[in-house]
Amino acid sequence: MLTERPDGDGLDEVTTTGPSYIYRLKDGEITLAEFTPEDFGVPRSRPEDLRGGAASDNAAILRQVLEGEPGPHRDVTLVNAAPALVAAGISAGFEEAMVKARASIDQGAALAVLEAVIRRGADLMS
Repeated sequence: MLTERPDGDGLDEVTTTGPSYIYRLKDGEITLAEFTPEDFGVPRSRPEDLRGGAASDNAAILRQVLEGEPGPHRDVTLVNAAPALVAAGISAGFEEAMVKARASIDQGAALAVLEAVIRRGADLMS
């Protein structure tokens, strides 16, 4: 579970604009951990670097990320994928999760999933 930064950039996800705080439950104990973009091996970005726009703009950004375009959108995608991979038990820690998330994008697996979802949605609509 995530909590907004006390100085608040308004994002409720892990951010690359500064520290993020993550509550962890392990062995019945809840702890709060602070992570920075640098902990994930990515540079900090500015909030305006992460802004989207209209649905069509956001779809284009998503496709660019999944096609491997480097930049702030890819970085924030990776740092949000990492905790998900850890929570799902797919990776033991964030470092391993970042490697797997990068590989998923770089090898085309993430884009293939997006395209499968689009095809399935189109099938359901017809």
